[in-house]
Amino acid sequence: MRYKFILSNEGVYPVEKVCKQRREKQQELIISIKEIDFQALKYETTVKKSQFHFT
Repeated sequence: MRYKFILSNEGVYPVEKVCKQRREKQQELIISIKEIDFQALKYETTVKKSQFHFT
């Protein structure tokens, strides 16, 4: 079997391994974006509640 290798700052890696790591990093990114969205949503609802409370 022939393997493709990627040359990076960390060293030489088989392509399969690098692709897997990139996918995992992408998942982490998606999860963190969802968390940020959720916090923004919580903030929005509290702001709306307080505005409603004062009127």
